[in-house]
Amino acid sequence: MAKKWNGSIQGMVISEVAHPELYAELNKTTHRDRTNRLRSLALVGLFALYNRVPTSGTTPDQQAEGEGMSAGTVQDTKDQARKQLKDKMLSSLSS
Repeated sequence: MAKKWNGSIQGMVISEVAHPELYAELNKTTHRDRTNRLRSLALVGLFALYNRVPTSGTTPDQQAEGEGMSAGTVQDTKDQARKQLKDKMLSSLSS
């Protein structure tokens, strides 16, 4: 039988070499703010992963269907949406 997870993450290490932007931003905050920021970033990441972050009212797939785009153009649109989301997330860190 699988053991139920208690919701705790202990001993988590964020490498300065592997993730310099994240490390630098989290290094500027207190412990409590750091844990809240990680929770927020994880939630935003999950929303983005499941396409629940609105970009302009429609998802790239919906825009592509309406405009009759090719598969390559659809991928470009998705890449642009991901870049916009990343920019929004990074700008929220500096606020």
